[in-house]
Amino acid sequence: MRKFIYVAILASVIIVIMSCTSVEKRVKQAATTNYENSIVYNINNFPKDLVMADSYDLREKDLLSNLFDGLVSIDEDGNIVPDLAEKWSVNKDKTQYTFTIRKNAKWSDGKDITAKDFVDFFSNILNKNLNNVYADQLNCIFGIDKYRNNNGSFENVAIKALNQRTLQIRLNYSCDYFLNIMAEPVYSLRKIDDDLLNWRRKYKNIPYSGSFVIDNISDNGDIELNKNKNYWNKDNVKNNNVIIKEFGSSEGALAAFENNTINVFTNPPINEIKNIENISIVPTYGEEALIFNRKKGDILDNNYFRKAISMSIDKKNIVQNILQNRVDAASMYIPYSGTVEYKDLFPKEEEAKEFMEKSKYEYNGIPLKIIYINTVENKKICDSIAKNIEDTFNIDVKAIGYTENEFEEKIKSDDYDIAELNYMGNYYHAIELLGMFQSNSKLNFGGYSNREFDTKILEATFEKDSSERLKELKDAQDILINDTAVIPLYYNNTILCSKSYVKGVYVNKLGNVKLDKAYLTK
Repeated sequence: MRKFIYVAILASVIIVIMSCTSVEKRVKQAATTNYENSIVYNINNFPKDLVMADSYDLREKDLLSNLFDGLVSIDEDGNIVPDLAEKWSVNKDKTQYTFTIRKNAKWSDGKDITAKDFVDFFSNILNKNLNNVYADQLNCIFGIDKYRNNNGSFENVAIKALNQRTLQIRLNYSCDYFLNIMAEPVYSLRKIDDDLLNWRRKYKNIPYSGSFVIDNISDNGDIELNKNKNYWNKDNVKNNNVIIKEFGSSEGALAAFENNTINVFTNPPINEIKNIENISIVPTYGEEALIFNRKKGDILDNNYFRKAISMSIDKKNIVQNILQNRVDAASMYIPYSGTVEYKDLFPKEEEAKEFMEKSKYEYNGIPLKIIYINTVENKKICDSIAKNIEDTFNIDVKAIGYTENEFEEKIKSDDYDIAELNYMGNYYHAIELLGMFQSNSKLNFGGYSNREFDTKILEATFEKDSSERLKELKDAQDILINDTAVIPLYYNNTILCSKSYVKGVYVNKLGNVKLDKAYLTK
């Protein structure tokens, strides 16, 4: 469920509304610590552990991305690049990947990183006793499904250390997006043990495989990162010292930024962006959308009704006025898979009314209920959509915001008609986003079901030819859009804010903030 709260269905940054008094108090407290010569980044909320197998929170994953490396990673353009694996080869039918670990790959304690370390890592992070919301992604690996279901030992899983530097992984079927999965931060190499679970107390015991190590956690909770002296790519890590702070809201982070307590943060309040001089807008792999609660049946299961609602929405107002052109309007579900024409931004009132008439919907006095995570931007968006529906069809609509936990319960209880959700892929491939709408998906909370769609996703999963797979996924998207299973609103961007003297901070295609190339010019 937390995927919808953190990644797949929610905004890339969850804003917890804090009182002005609380924000001011925290900023004043933080300002007492002098970090004048450091990169100081706000992560919103610190994770409860450094395993993070049960969390989809994007900002929490920033910590993983900077402390640990995986076999491969993904860059700003969506390209797969080498990390701890200096190279890899794939057999002809794309069912076997062989990775060569770098000669100079070492843990932060100076010990060599070996292929066996990866075998141990996968055996632990895929253990059935670990609550791992990502585990199903790796069912493509031979033996994983049985291992997860306690029907076999890890010795029968096709992840093998052929020698100290060679790791071989055999798949059940051709999967040319397997490297995209491996590039997720959750698959960065670390030792899954009590030290990671209790990282605030035991951070000194943790061996790190990435650019930085946790050197200190201050009394006020600040995390001090120092360059990992044994890191394979240490010569290209630009800064020796990074501070990670925790301000649980965009308002709190902005106040700290203005007070010079932090010098880098993401996603400020939209209405304050114009006052921030140095921002970068980076497209990330996901979008904001509406879904219908098809499990309630009745009118919500009527495609004429859903199309009518879709055509009544003024996307121009959302993108240009509410979000101040900091996002791009969406008409397709997969980011940037289709051109949005200017006419698509406007409501089509006459067509909407025609579809509503075809639906034979008769308003019974019970308002439609739209739910959303309670942020300033989400409230404005859903209030705007509610007004569009009311003005077009003369029916009442209640748009209600909830905390993330309350929202989760509402989704579980089906106590809604329409929900505003943020879909964000954990790995950079269309099959990840589309797969959420399969009939048997744990993330298909709206209850969408279409046999032809399921078949297209299944065919794409086992397709060996990459171009043919993309065609099948495009067909699947067309089915999804024609069924109005989802109403795309806009594509996600990460808005990176930094002081003018901070250089080199970048955001990869998954939306993770990377600090290895960051440096100060003052």
